[in-house]
Amino acid sequence: MDQFAYLLGGNGEVYLKMADKFQANGGRIHFNKAADKIEFNENTGYRITLTDGEVIESKDLISTMPINNLIDIFEPATAEISQSAKALKFRNTIILYVNISKENLFKDQWLYIQDNSAVCGRITNFKNWVPEIQEGNEGNIVLALEYWCFKNDAIWSMDEAALREIAIKDLLTCKFINSESEAIGFHPLRVPKCYPIYFGDDKFHLDRISTFFDGFQGLQLIGRYGSFKYNNQDHSILMGHLAAENILANKKNNLWEINSDYEYQESSTITATGLAVG
Repeated sequence: MDQFAYLLGGNGEVYLKMADKFQANGGRIHFNKAADKIEFNENTGYRITLTDGEVIESKDLISTMPINNLIDIFEPATAEISQSAKALKFRNTIILYVNISKENLFKDQWLYIQDNSAVCGRITNFKNWVPEIQEGNEGNIVLALEYWCFKNDAIWSMDEAALREIAIKDLLTCKFINSESEAIGFHPLRVPKCYPIYFGDDKFHLDRISTFFDGFQGLQLIGRYGSFKYNNQDHSILMGHLAAENILANKKNNLWEINSDYEYQESSTITATGLAVG
């Protein structure tokens, strides 16, 4: 792809608008609710017990949680499927947002860092997506430094002071700043299990799991977490769209095929008002 259409208000704007439209159509979104148990009955469908004791029942269930987390609380799961779930591994990311008192550092949207003396793997410069994203922060630049790690790695549990020290050192190593004083703001964000790891016999285990879940009417697993696929956002959004079609229009879209030979990729064009799907 040669061009990207980036939202003026940032990447999260599309999801906020989705939520607004969903709620405007009568949908309800419950935040900070965790599922403790999911049961299945062929006659009534799914019974989801939340950690606060609330129970939700539905004939359809779409899961975006990490696939092995779902299996942990899915009571019909067999010992064999639980064993396969443990074989699927994810990697975490720590994103360190740093506000820097400079205007032009590099022309690219993001850079992969090849210097072995730096810890971060990728740096994104949001100002180079759209200048409007800098509103209220003119004269400065916000960079996002990404650190990929596992739960047991020391960096995952470091406090903010230690993470800031690592980020400053990396920025100095890459010559994006000349002194620590140029970093005028700092915020870390931890994202667990955001990268599925393809290794060893993972395909065997995923095929076994997908075959198992295909046996449950009304259950659909989507997104990078839910399907254990290295999806981009367009793949995951498309999964959600096709999952809704399966429920509302009784279609038979095979969601496991998305991001597999790109069989479901739709043509699109960039217009003056954004992305138009053909």
